[in-house]
Amino acid sequence: MPRYRYATRYLPPAPVLPLRVGRPGDVPQVLLSALVDTGADLSVLPQGLPVRLDLPVVGRLPVAGVDGVPRPLPLYAVEVAIEDYRLVVRAVSLGPTPLVGRDVLNRLTVHLLGVQSAMDVDLPA
Repeated sequence: MPRYRYATRYLPPAPVLPLRVGRPGDVPQVLLSALVDTGADLSVLPQGLPVRLDLPVVGRLPVAGVDGVPRPLPLYAVEVAIEDYRLVVRAVSLGPTPLVGRDVLNRLTVHLLGVQSAMDVDLPA
């Protein structure tokens, strides 16, 4: 079971998950350090990355950020790789910080070890 250290660039330190992303069907090449966000329904890519990767738009979705104001955003199909585990999810692009939402987290077993500033992730076989 991989163990990941919390990122100290956040105050207080926060769980982040290193992952690679790319077009569905391609080997994901772009490495991101995504903030684990159990309150996010969907994962979020940094603004501009879907265009750079030429990710397919698979719909539109009203998304409310921390300000609570819903905005219709393109929904992208993206292949995500965590270690050797790969999956295709739908994600939006908003702001500079990548987020891992429940669309990914609900497929994993995640143990937050706050006192140790670490996170264990049990990946599916």
